[in-house]
Amino acid sequence: MDNHTYDVIVIGAGPVREDVADRVVQGGLSAAVVEREPVGGECSYWACMPTKALLRSAAALRAAGQVPGSREVVTGDVDLVAVLCGAAAADEVAASRVTAGVRPGWGPRG
Repeated sequence: MDNHTYDVIVIGAGPVREDVADRVVQGGLSAAVVEREPVGGECSYWACMPTKALLRSAAALRAAGQVPGSREVVTGDVDLVAVLCGAAAADEVAASRVTAGVRPGWGPRG
């Protein structure tokens, strides 16, 4: 086994310790990072990130339940006529916004 000398030894490779090692190297020192788990720490693999993903899914489902059309998809009671009427109304609003700034004479030509 080779012997190495480092200016700083960082124990753990979680997000903060990754930053510490990076700053040490940017400052001109050498660093070794010692970690027995995957780099990124528990937050990336089994704590913060997976929890946020689960919470975001629940929040998206809850938000979808508040929107007509989406609500019916979430509850399983899709009213196709209501969905299509809502889409048609949205199309009209979008079309009026797109054409609102168009000068007369600048439109479809047959």
